[in-house]
Amino acid sequence: MKQNKRRRAGVFALSLITLLISQSLSVQDALWGSFLVIPAYAASPVQDDETTNPDGSSALSEGVLTGETEEKTNSGTDQTGIQTPYPQMAPEIQADSAILMDADSGAILYGKKINTEQYPASITKLLTCLVVWENCSPDEVVTFSRNAVFGIERGSSNIGIDEGEQMTIDECLYAILLESANEVAAGVAEHVAGDQTSFAAMMNEKARELGCKNSNFVNPHGLPNDAHYTSAYDMALIARAFFSYDHLAEIAGTAYYHLNATATQKDEIDLRNHHRMLEGCQRGTKYIYPYTVGGKTGFTTIARETLVTCAEKDGKRLICVILKDEAPNHYLDTTNLFEFGFNDFSQVNAYEHMNALQIDSMITGNLGEITYTLSEEANLIVPDIAEYEDLSADVEKIPGTAKQDEETGLITGSGEIRFTYQGTYCGGIRFTYEDKSKLKPVETETEETLETGSETGEETLRKKDHSGILQGILKVLITLLKAIGLIAAALAVTGIIVFGGRYITTETRRRKKNKEVMERIRKRREREQSGGNRKKQKNDEKKDNTEE
Repeated sequence: MKQNKRRRAGVFALSLITLLISQSLSVQDALWGSFLVIPAYAASPVQDDETTNPDGSSALSEGVLTGETEEKTNSGTDQTGIQTPYPQMAPEIQADSAILMDADSGAILYGKKINTEQYPASITKLLTCLVVWENCSPDEVVTFSRNAVFGIERGSSNIGIDEGEQMTIDECLYAILLESANEVAAGVAEHVAGDQTSFAAMMNEKARELGCKNSNFVNPHGLPNDAHYTSAYDMALIARAFFSYDHLAEIAGTAYYHLNATATQKDEIDLRNHHRMLEGCQRGTKYIYPYTVGGKTGFTTIARETLVTCAEKDGKRLICVILKDEAPNHYLDTTNLFEFGFNDFSQVNAYEHMNALQIDSMITGNLGEITYTLSEEANLIVPDIAEYEDLSADVEKIPGTAKQDEETGLITGSGEIRFTYQGTYCGGIRFTYEDKSKLKPVETETEETLETGSETGEETLRKKDHSGILQGILKVLITLLKAIGLIAAALAVTGIIVFGGRYITTETRRRKKNKEVMERIRKRREREQSGGNRKKQKNDEKKDNTEE
């Protein structure tokens, strides 16, 4: 019995200690688990709802709309020559190919054979100057080689530069865009790429970057070559990029410029712009269009008249490209198309009219409950006959822009709403968004605020991780102390149980022994008392006998 009681007490104490320690260790393990998580600095990309190629790249282009995308969205555009996308409104023109494009949105207001391959002649030089501007500084000096000066077609446009003479890049741009100087175009091509063939490769690379699909350039000046061609749509994309640079637009819109003689270029040279729609043009005033920003002319026997022009009125900037036309119809066609674009279309800022366009419901209805910020630079170009309710819209995430933060799970990215009227693209509005649907649980510990200033992002993140490690160690120590306290308490309880059991056992034995002693004393007294009574009885009997 004694051993059973002790065994039961020991088992109870051991169970209590095991329970307390296991609970303590479970908390500790949880802390160690969070403490030992390896921090990640980089944000991982999240696959969007898009088609991908076998190599993992996106099958959709991002950024500037490609020619293929434009052709699909402007479904009314016809390559057979029908005037589109608004035939009931469009003027009649004589050019074989033509396009009128909104410079802000890239929307097509008029198109005629926009993807037909044509010879560009000297409007090629817009792409030449664009490539030069993006690869040189204005004060770089160009030294003209013998090949640049004498390698061009005899009698073609030039300003008489001699071999070995020098001009700055900025002076060269004026000579190319105003006087269409072919030897200067050849000279800057050699300066940038080493030779004209390599420069042509740069031209083609830039054209593809802009979304051109029906172009190939083999020289920097546009002199005839069967392999040198473009389309109205491609030239509009090139012109859109060209006129996005204020300095290039300024040069292309300059009617007159004078080159002073220098130690490395001995002639005083007057440069007069060939574009007759420019105010101040010294080649006649008959075709001046007051809203002209600038442009470039071209002509060869095979290309016929070609013309690229940019015009702006009331904040609306349009680009017109004319290919294979006859003089002076290239100016007349351009003027008629500009009047059509300025008078029959309105520019609408989508940001300012977001309620009328129901933009909020478009975004949340297509992408779910996300937080978004709209770009304030979002001009749509719509025909005056259209109402807001006549516009259709598609909301899409821009491929390749979505990123997920590995620490928080927050997804950020960019999207676009593309508006159409009767199937014709009218422009779009970009937005950035935050998707909180995959946020991770927030940790209980307070993270140190990331500091800005001289620290790099990596240093700041490393500092935050060090702070997290110290906090983890502190928590583990606290947990251990708590565990030690719990163990001490368990031992105390065990001691009380064990020693209490011993005390109870000893006390029970003592009481039992006392009881036995008292019982023996009682019995002895009873015996003694019984013996005394018998002795007294005998004495009484003896006394009685004596008396008798």
